[in-house]
Amino acid sequence: MLAGRRDGRGPCECLTWRCLTAFLGALTGVLGVGGGFLIVPALIFTAGVGTKQAIGSSLAIISLNSAAGLLSQLRYTNIDWRLTALFLVASLIGMGFGLAIVRRVSAQRIQLTFGCALLVIGGFIAYRNL
Repeated sequence: MLAGRRDGRGPCECLTWRCLTAFLGALTGVLGVGGGFLIVPALIFTAGVGTKQAIGSSLAIISLNSAAGLLSQLRYTNIDWRLTALFLVASLIGMGFGLAIVRRVSAQRIQLTFGCALLVIGGFIAYRNL
């Protein structure tokens, strides 16, 4: 993500995007991980999708996955709907800020920022688990 696409071509020859999509979908569904930090790079480097479209697609995938998880848990637990609504409002506000930013920033800068964020978060997680 930090180096960007080396040659500007489309999909990577080493993996088919369908195979990778199936693997990431299964990983996300079974383990509850994957989100943006796996889906976005996979869409960019194997499917040849642009950075902004990959981020939007990733958010749609995460939203659908979250909705499915919520529906499957409703019968097992009580949801704190007040807290849920608070997070939803905060997310919608953040989405508004994100839309304003993404309209003014180039795809390359977004990709670089995303790569740096992955390094920082990964480093923090590694540090916390030592």
